[in-house]
Amino acid sequence: SHLAVSSGGDRAHNAFSTGDERILVLDALTGQSVTTLSGHEEGSEELAWSADGKRLATSGLHEHEGRGREVVWDAATGKALAEWSVPEKEGRLAFGAWLPDGRRVYLSATKESVTLRDVSAGSELAVVKLPARSLFTSDLGSPERLFARLSPDGKRLAIPCADCSVVVEALDPAARSVVLRGHSGWVERLAWSPD
Repeated sequence: SHLAVSSGGDRAHNAFSTGDERILVLDALTGQSVTTLSGHEEGSEELAWSADGKRLATSGLHEHEGRGREVVWDAATGKALAEWSVPEKEGRLAFGAWLPDGRRVYLSATKESVTLRDVSAGSELAVVKLPARSLFTSDLGSPERLFARLSPDGKRLAIPCADCSVVVEALDPAARSVVLRGHSGWVERLAWSPD
């Protein structure tokens, strides 16, 4: 199960994945149910609120397909505003992210590259070639996935590597990549500061 707490809007809300296909949205102050969302056959692996607290994005891997689906919901009504399934040629869903302009994007990964797409429009925003040493890991027997992270400004991608380094790739192909070293073991989780 996963929990996400909204920080925007008039009232704070909690979103809680139950482990099945349901996602509960609760009022953070009263604990009362606001709505129940249902849209991921194998459960949701990631929950993320938009900055204004009005939309909730959920991501889930479909184990029988080895791929995944991203859905953006209106948290008040429970209506799906946008959804996108990862095309087989683009590999598996890696993760989603909110951009500063309010768009929701997802990144899918093969062993060779990461594709960044706008969830609502379905349009391709960028393709980033992965370092040969990129680290794909799995949790509790789930399919392997790339635990990379997009910077809050949507301009850089941090990629964990099997040599215990992290490569920061700019989405602008003309910009140089940066290699961060300092861990003695694999880096399996990454987080950017808000700035």
